[in-house]
Amino acid sequence: MSGNCWYLAAASALAEVPGRIERIFRNEQDESHSGLSHNGIYALDLFALMMPVTITIDDRLPLKKDKIGKPFFAKVGRDLSLWSPLFEKAFAKLHGSYDTMWAGNTNEGLNTIAGSPGYTIETTEHDDDSLWQLLSMQDRQNAMITMGSVNDENDIDLVNNHAYAFLRTIKLSTGERLVQVRNPWGTEKYSGPWSD
Repeated sequence: MSGNCWYLAAASALAEVPGRIERIFRNEQDESHSGLSHNGIYALDLFALMMPVTITIDDRLPLKKDKIGKPFFAKVGRDLSLWSPLFEKAFAKLHGSYDTMWAGNTNEGLNTIAGSPGYTIETTEHDDDSLWQLLSMQDRQNAMITMGSVNDENDIDLVNNHAYAFLRTIKLSTGERLVQVRNPWGTEKYSGPWSD
């Protein structure tokens, strides 16, 4: 589903620190410690208007017609973890449907999944040094940070009008400063310096 990058970036930023996603799922782990519910029912603690709510879902996921067993929206993890499609289903249920997730703001996504207010920083209001200091400080504090590209043409193939999850700041021995981000769609189009 194109247009849900705001939610996926927020979920990805939350998942950067081990334990944060696990705390949202209320289910007790079964004897095999797989994290899967033996009855297919999951309860997740989310937030609506800064108030905690528990959303209960089953494990029935919308699947692609042409790819048997592949979820239509969020993908199963490389380690076969199901938290992402289950988490997305609970988020969609809280907001009414998958269709209501078509476009949004990453601050709203973080507010719903973490229950904390967010704020927006305009990069144009900072010089390179102050922005680097701010991001480095937030990185050390394991803050949940998302970033967005503007709806503008660029020559390095950043997706226009798209949300990314912040991963970390990196300062090289040469003095170059990098910000590592994740495209929540799981693919990279970026072709500029330091791309894959």
